[in-house]
Amino acid sequence: EEDDGVIGKFFFLSEKKSRKKFLGDIYEGEFENGGFNGKGTYHYLSKNHVTPGDRYEGDFRNGNRHGQGIYYYADGSTEEGVWTKSWLTGEGKLTFPTGDYFEGDLDKGVPSGKGAYHWSNGETYFGNYSKGERTGIGCDTFLDGTTEEGDFANGKIEEKQIGQIEHKWCAHTIESLIQYSMKLKDANREAANREARPNS
Repeated sequence: EEDDGVIGKFFFLSEKKSRKKFLGDIYEGEFENGGFNGKGTYHYLSKNHVTPGDRYEGDFRNGNRHGQGIYYYADGSTEEGVWTKSWLTGEGKLTFPTGDYFEGDLDKGVPSGKGAYHWSNGETYFGNYSKGERTGIGCDTFLDGTTEEGDFANGKIEEKQIGQIEHKWCAHTIESLIQYSMKLKDANREAANREARPNS
């Protein structure tokens, strides 16, 4: 008989029939049709089997990370956004232990498309990415308010113009990334509200 919307906890064991051993990974959340479907949290065992490992909190479909969710790495990094078959693809946010963070388009967790990188010291980059590197038109903004706008290749600026934030392209890009950030926050708020609603 198929389960329908069951909530529970799943412990992963080795495949050896003679002596089954707890492997450390734990799933807590919703089950349906014999698999992880719905809201849940997956705890990964750390490499040294002592310190806490990574964990994912969010939506699952057929055992994959699928839908809105956040992946928390043991080092403090996070990946947040919409997941497709366990990959973070589309608009999302990456944070790093240094305090830096990226918001924008992602392809399997890698910045690709339009995005913004915020350094912990307050400097920012708004522009285009390809395979994780700043590539194409972009704009660096420094602590004194000046900007470098130009064409980037492999993470480095080639042709540049030095000026103020009023540059038309820079201003347009900043506005677009603010909209990205607002959409991401709205999606997270909606997901939180769904989780808080009682099951009907």
